[in-house]
Amino acid sequence: MAILKDSCFHCCNVRDGSLVVGVLFLAVHVLDLGIRVISLLSGGYLYAILADIASAVIDVVAIVIDSLMIQGVIKAISKFLYWWVVAAVIIAALGFFVVLFVTFLGGGPQNLIVFWIVYLVKLVLVIYGVFVVYSHYQNLRDGVVDDGPPGIAVGTASSNEMQNTVTDDDDDEDKKKRGNPQKGFFSFLSPNMTGVTSHQ
Repeated sequence: MAILKDSCFHCCNVRDGSLVVGVLFLAVHVLDLGIRVISLLSGGYLYAILADIASAVIDVVAIVIDSLMIQGVIKAISKFLYWWVVAAVIIAALGFFVVLFVTFLGGGPQNLIVFWIVYLVKLVLVIYGVFVVYSHYQNLRDGVVDDGPPGIAVGTASSNEMQNTVTDDDDDEDKKKRGNPQKGFFSFLSPNMTGVTSHQ
């Protein structure tokens, strides 16, 4: 059973949410890679260069994984979603070590504050993105269709079960209406019929 029924405050289902997560993370990593390349070309302290190199490598790997995840959502390939979840957790952990590396080896207070704010924002997005994508993975694994309106995940047999339930309810109502003929319309006629018979 999926962790989330819909992905973002009931605005879209987990399939569409997973697609949004993939595109968003792809854009973020492409942007971050560009920033790291510019930073490397401009030079700087050794710790900053090492941090930029590590971050650039992580971004390249993340771009590949994000692209595969988007394909996984579009083509319903569940293993691509699972790989993205695993990779996202690993990348978040590696990012944490990069931030710690910069924190302990140097950098002014302003740089450290920016580093930590950026990392924490990315961490929150990663955690929620993992929940969304893993929920879509669970739906694909269980054969549940989650491309309907937000808050509704319809299984392959659920619609048939609903129709059967409605049919059973209708049958019960028909049985109650029919019931025993002596307890229906003819029940109040039977005393009159009896009275007529007795007078005769």
